[in-house]
Amino acid sequence: MGDRKKTETSIRRSAAAANEIELSLLADVGELVGRAHDAEESLRGLVALIADRVRVDVCSLYLRQGEELVLRATHGLDPASLGKVRMRTSEGLTGLAVEQMKPVAVENAPGHPRFKYFPETKEELFHSFLGVPLVERGEALGVLVIQTRKPRRWTRAETLMMTAVAAQVVGTVVTATLLESLEHAAEPREPAVREARYQALAGTP
Repeated sequence: MGDRKKTETSIRRSAAAANEIELSLLADVGELVGRAHDAEESLRGLVALIADRVRVDVCSLYLRQGEELVLRATHGLDPASLGKVRMRTSEGLTGLAVEQMKPVAVENAPGHPRFKYFPETKEELFHSFLGVPLVERGEALGVLVIQTRKPRRWTRAETLMMTAVAAQVVGTVVTATLLESLEHAAEPREPAVREARYQALAGTP
């Protein structure tokens, strides 16, 4: 009976700790977004913050472009892989989170049949995987992924916490995407080259 009480007490403490981390993280995500000057800065700060607070080795953000998922921000993987790592939504554990529209938690990712290896990320160094889809109006905008070097069985409390964080991140992603599109629209464009110095215009006198 004593062991059972100790287990229940331990579970309650773990849940309380997860709730505290979650509330603190959600508040800090909102503050970070408010301070960011551009889309890339916002996404970089986001994954670094989550990795630090959740105490994982890797936090990555994959954004959806059509039927592909593109690595847009990471803390822990090789930065040179940003924008280069692409997979279809039907590929990898990250794609599985989009297909199922729910979190995918794996203790030993390299041993999973859906594991997709990208040499440029050096992802073979990491074992556990937790991917949570970023859902907006029933559509997946991307996937938030955390990983650790050692195999780890993700608890229900951790999965729920990352689901709540992902819901907060959706707003950041939408804002970052909007800012990015505005930045591209504001870029100076080359003036159209005229075929002739003078042009004839037809009109009604």
